[in-house]
Amino acid sequence: MADDGGARRGSGARRKSISVKDPPAEVISGNKRHSTTVEKSKTGKADEGKGDTLPGNLAGKLQSLFTQTERAEAPALKPLRRPKLIYQNTFRLWPYRFFSNDKVRSVLEHTLEEMLGNAKYASNTSNATAMKIAEKVRGRILSFRFDRYKIIVLVHIGPLNRQGLHIAMRCLWDPMRDSYVTHTYKNPSLYCNCCVYGIYFE
Repeated sequence: MADDGGARRGSGARRKSISVKDPPAEVISGNKRHSTTVEKSKTGKADEGKGDTLPGNLAGKLQSLFTQTERAEAPALKPLRRPKLIYQNTFRLWPYRFFSNDKVRSVLEHTLEEMLGNAKYASNTSNATAMKIAEKVRGRILSFRFDRYKIIVLVHIGPLNRQGLHIAMRCLWDPMRDSYVTHTYKNPSLYCNCCVYGIYFE
């Protein structure tokens, strides 16, 4: 009896974990069934690195499900935009600082001479050149801070081949507040006509 008890105590000290296999789980994909086996230890946790992986089509479905969930939650995480403020009219009929034709004409002469002094006409680059001139002219005129004026700049560039050109414009005009300035620059290769409108905005 003493020997049996000692043997029992010895076996208890040398206790080892015994892995238990769960019955194979059947996964249906299409018209075929696949069985997967998951090995668990005595503690109930699955052994890492053991067992078969999920079928490719099932893994793809799970991945697409997680992706759709993330996309659905994404808009809720965006910060809310502040509502756009709408100001009431002040009923001012005159600007504090009027559009100055002399200042604008000086800007046109200086800018066209600066950008087209040694330029040659090229049909593939004239469009980009006209846009650059318009942006620079508009930026310099805005620096004068004419009160409540909308600034519009039109630029025409073409080859100088002794041709005739007529540029006509028609606008709904207020002669007391609105104004415009035009200037034409020429060199041996091209001509450039730039027209600036200053429209008072109530």
